[in-house]
Amino acid sequence: RMPDILSTFEAGEWRICRDLCSALSGSDDEIRFIIFLCIFNEAKELFSSGELRDAAEMFDEAKKYAERTLYPTDSYVAESDMYLLCISGISPSLTSDIEVLSSPRLAALSDPFCKYYALLYWADNDDVVLFNYFRKSCFDESENVFSKHVDAIAKMKRGEYLEAYHILKQILSASENISAP
Repeated sequence: RMPDILSTFEAGEWRICRDLCSALSGSDDEIRFIIFLCIFNEAKELFSSGELRDAAEMFDEAKKYAERTLYPTDSYVAESDMYLLCISGISPSLTSDIEVLSSPRLAALSDPFCKYYALLYWADNDDVVLFNYFRKSCFDESENVFSKHVDAIAKMKRGEYLEAYHILKQILSASENISAP
């Protein structure tokens, strides 16, 4: 079964890969880790497609499954926590039965969306030190919509509202498709 498991995993067919692994009863730690990764990646896809309730449930399931493997999962769990924090910020009812952290974990900052959301969180909570420190390291000098948004927030925090307005207006009037950071 391993060739089928590997090919479905490499193809990003998370549900099929998970089903193939589950058929093996998850008795091997490598299989349990693959199942965990499938759940985690499926949750991220659900989040990206706007299916937030299903994504929250999958992130919660991934966190529980992480405890069943000896492989290191801390950064994945931290990312799951960050996505859940974002979902709960959109609507607490989407995560009402899921334990959600109250602030970002630094271990999640390997994920581009988590970097972006952490910066938004720190800006909203007036944590200027963390915001300024990680703003410089989280985004390179690229001109993507997310780095522009973070720059606009930084300008607003400094009272440079007109400059922030122009950046935000530019973002809103752009015709480019916005994909995940």
